[in-house]
Amino acid sequence: MTISHRRPWLSLVTCLLILPAFSQIHLTASVEDVQHHPVPGVSIALCRVGDTLRGLSDDRGAFSITVPQAGYYTMRVTHVSFVPQSLPIGLVRDTSLMLVLQSQTLDLAAVQVTGTRMLVDRRADRTVFNVGASITAAGGDALNTLTKVPGVRAGSDGVSIVGKGLTRVMVNGKLLQLSGDDLLNYLRAIPANELDKIEVITHPSARYEADGNAGLVNIVTRRNTNEGYSGNVQTSYKVANGYNNFGATGNINYNHRNLSLFGNVNFSGWTELEGFIIGIDYPSRTWSLNDTGIYKANNKAFTVGGDYKLSPKASVGFVYNWNYVEYEGNDNVHNPIYARSTGLADSMLRTYAVYNPVAINQSLNLHYVQALGSGGRQFSLDGDYFNYYRTDYSHFESNVYDGKGNETSTGKTLYYNTAKQNIIVYTLKGDVLLPTKAANFSVGAKLSFINNYSNAFYYRLSGSLSGMDSTKSNEFTYTENTQAAYVNAARKAGRWDLQAGMRVEVEQTRGYSHTLRQTTLQNYLQWFPSLSAVYNHNEDHTISLSYGKRINRPTFWTLNPYKSLLTAFSYFDGNPSLQPEYTQTAEVSHTYRKWLTTSAYLSHTSNGFDNVTIASVDTNLVYRTPLNFLSTYKYGISESVNISPTPWWQSTNMANVYYTRATSRIAYIADISGWGEYLSTNNSFSFNKDRTIKGAINFWCQFPEVDHIGRSNTYYSLDLGLMVLTLKKKLAIALNATDLTKSGASTVNTRVNGMNMSWENFQLMRSFAASLTYSFGNTNVKGSSRETGNESERKRVN
Repeated sequence: MTISHRRPWLSLVTCLLILPAFSQIHLTASVEDVQHHPVPGVSIALCRVGDTLRGLSDDRGAFSITVPQAGYYTMRVTHVSFVPQSLPIGLVRDTSLMLVLQSQTLDLAAVQVTGTRMLVDRRADRTVFNVGASITAAGGDALNTLTKVPGVRAGSDGVSIVGKGLTRVMVNGKLLQLSGDDLLNYLRAIPANELDKIEVITHPSARYEADGNAGLVNIVTRRNTNEGYSGNVQTSYKVANGYNNFGATGNINYNHRNLSLFGNVNFSGWTELEGFIIGIDYPSRTWSLNDTGIYKANNKAFTVGGDYKLSPKASVGFVYNWNYVEYEGNDNVHNPIYARSTGLADSMLRTYAVYNPVAINQSLNLHYVQALGSGGRQFSLDGDYFNYYRTDYSHFESNVYDGKGNETSTGKTLYYNTAKQNIIVYTLKGDVLLPTKAANFSVGAKLSFINNYSNAFYYRLSGSLSGMDSTKSNEFTYTENTQAAYVNAARKAGRWDLQAGMRVEVEQTRGYSHTLRQTTLQNYLQWFPSLSAVYNHNEDHTISLSYGKRINRPTFWTLNPYKSLLTAFSYFDGNPSLQPEYTQTAEVSHTYRKWLTTSAYLSHTSNGFDNVTIASVDTNLVYRTPLNFLSTYKYGISESVNISPTPWWQSTNMANVYYTRATSRIAYIADISGWGEYLSTNNSFSFNKDRTIKGAINFWCQFPEVDHIGRSNTYYSLDLGLMVLTLKKKLAIALNATDLTKSGASTVNTRVNGMNMSWENFQLMRSFAASLTYSFGNTNVKGSSRETGNESERKRVN
């Protein structure tokens, strides 16, 4: 380790001459590796007789601590990827240091696999899931890996945290503006062997985007910063619900002096079975709609990027990503109607539709970082471009049958449908870090410009003739401009770590339906405060308190007044008047010896929205649309335990119990309240002394809970995994089984308009997978995460 004093006149002689007996000193440090890349998560301890002060470097490699008394200290610097160091240091006044760390010679990838790295690391503002320590994630993808994180759910409705609601997903600090199937497909294109860790940031500071009711999930990919080249290749084969899936990926890194380059390419193909069931109990009949879809997908993706050190204080870089996915699929919809008095079929609607969606998305980030003198001051600038383009073609046929199964003479409906969505996002973001004696300040601003064009044209077929149905077709243009600014301050005062910040966002939106000739204008000005205080009582006990306000914006597609047909008498419908919902959360937690964490939390969501199934007692017409109508309170307590009962067994366990009260401001939607509980356990085992053979057993169970305006059933999942390392730990062979019990999907029961309704999403996750991963070159890697300019836009594409 090299230490560079930015005040070279400071010496031990001076310290002896003017050393005051009682004076607080502010010590800051910038931590880098030999390639001048910032190193987060470095543990720095200042030790003297009877006292030890501790801290960690942040995501930008910055460290700060308030020393209560001048004098001689021993500085100990440790990180799993770098050589630990211990050296004496004399402090007499505020001091800034540059710490340069030397890499360890051990193979970090192998260390991650063999389990010396804890699976889950819980910190004051986030939970870190170390992907390399997860056996059941091996050979999978980012979507599959998300489902392995304790307390995190991932599905077609988005990503959520148990008991706390929806969250936004970032990849290397860049928030994805994707949702629904498009988000799932994007995550499927990221192999698990590219991932370093997943951060569940439950209490983001003001410098983070305000999106996400429950916070942010940041997926951090691996980057190798050692001189020379390195990389890996992976192939995988999976059987899911009887269908064969495959994947192949390659990664390469090259570093030489001031230049760092990286790239990866991925090919995958899969077939999936998914669908949903809607049930409605009318006074005189029961109505059920079962939609089952089989989809084949082919995906191609590549990423290329690089950084160049212009000088010891300045660097520039870029990242370009391209992704292409094509679907071929069909939906079969059965919609029987039964008389309640006799239980006999009254009629049946059946729909068969063929779909062929194609989606291309690409993004480009350009970034510049400049150190501003000494003391850790820094300026960074990010410019981002994002484009999502999707086309859909489908043929739709709906038939009506009588109670005996005979097709009626006038019940056939034929449609040909085309749809398009083109979203372009430009963002510009600047941030400044300003360490001072009073606090470490960060300030920044962001401009975002979004243009969204979408259409859906239905052509009703009659023989060889077709004509556009204007009652179902739509052409829609949406623009959204956002101006945001923030200020955040962090300070260490004795045993306290304090943080306070404020973010303000001004937004102007305009939606125009060309078909309906309807304009919807909305303007927002919202303040998003964040506060946190961490009290480090001693090495055994840490108490933290936090408060924050966040926003959840509708996806672009839900704002489009577009009808997606299920049958001739049922459809999904968008809502251009849908507004964001806002959530305020307060939490207090206690951590004992870094293995036992107890948390109590309270949250309130106002102007909440949800998809509501609308049905009337006098018609068979049923549609599902998003509405703002909810006010929700949640409070609960969670317990997390990380233990190693034996040297060969590591166990991560979680329990979360919470109460939800949801109040509706729509008269025909009933209020609901009740308790919920979630349990999970993740266990990894080493079967030999060298830790080259490992296994895993993971299980989670979600007991009935209040979900928006409904109550879910009990659902659960069991995963098994086995991994073998060979060829000097360069080759990893993994076998995994996911959702063995085929019970990982929920059913939600609601009451709307005086009728009981149910919604069951049976997207099936059970699979059996085998994978081979071979690493070459210098495999000493670390996570690479940086914020870019379009964190809050890319999540909302659908």
